[in-house]
Amino acid sequence: MESRRATVQPADQTVDRKILKYAPAFFGLLATRLTDLVVDEGGRVSAERGIETPPRCMSTMLTLLDGPKGVSELARELGMSHVALIKIVRQLTELGFVEIGADPEDRRRRPVALTEIGHKAALDVERFVMRLRVVYFDLFDEIGVNVHDAMRKMEAALRKRSFYDRLEKATRDINE
Repeated sequence: MESRRATVQPADQTVDRKILKYAPAFFGLLATRLTDLVVDEGGRVSAERGIETPPRCMSTMLTLLDGPKGVSELARELGMSHVALIKIVRQLTELGFVEIGADPEDRRRRPVALTEIGHKAALDVERFVMRLRVVYFDLFDEIGVNVHDAMRKMEAALRKRSFYDRLEKATRDINE
């Protein structure tokens, strides 16, 4: 079977030289490029396997397998912004995978729940993601770094001491 090339545009060599020159200052750019690559190629494979859930919605679908949750609750569990979750819920609603209900005890809360076809789609996603784990573990072995663990440690460190505080301290004398 022929290997498919990435549809995400490779970075211009000039950009790569800049990234290397200022590394790791452009970590965010590199992380975004890698995310786009993984989402694009993973999305193509999942679509070829008949999975209709968009890649950026998969974690939400898996979280909803535990039962209905409000958007704020989902956002907190997934570590995403409320606005980002609203967009995902809208997408999943349009696909018919979720429905938004009413909470008789709290009129402001509108729980999001999987529909019958959404539950089936979430189970398909779960099977796909279990295979995805193997791909990541193989990749991490190949490069000699468990990037997932490293990023979780980085996130924890930034929760203890924010990136803002770190950068603010490092740049205090920049205008002197």
